[in-house]
Amino acid sequence: YNIIIKYHKTYTVLSNIPIKRVLMYNKNMMMAHFITSVRPNYFVFVDIRANLSLISGPSESKINVNMWCRMHCAFAHKIVQNITLYLFRKWGRLNQFWQIIHIAIPDF
Repeated sequence: YNIIIKYHKTYTVLSNIPIKRVLMYNKNMMMAHFITSVRPNYFVFVDIRANLSLISGPSESKINVNMWCRMHCAFAHKIVQNITLYLFRKWGRLNQFWQIIHIAIPDF
C-alpha cells in the first residue's frame, strides 16, 4: 500500500512517518509520498500556517529533540529539550537512540 497526501502548497504536512519525497503536483498543489515500511502507527498533521519552522536539537546525545513551531518559540524549544533530557536521565532510558518531535500549534 502507499500513503500519499495531496495538499495546497501553503499548507505544511507533518507526520511521524518518514517522508520519501515531496513533489509539485500542479501550480498550487503538492504531493507527499510516505515511506510505508514502518509499523502501521500513523499520525499525519496538516496545517494551514506554512510559517512553522523546524528547530533541531543537538544530535550529540542519544536523544534528539526537535520542535515544529514559529521561530519566536526557540526559548520554548530549549525548555522542552531540557525537560525531556531530564526525564530520560531520571528514568534511565538512555540505552537506545530516541528522536522526539514536538509541535507547537499557534492559537490553539
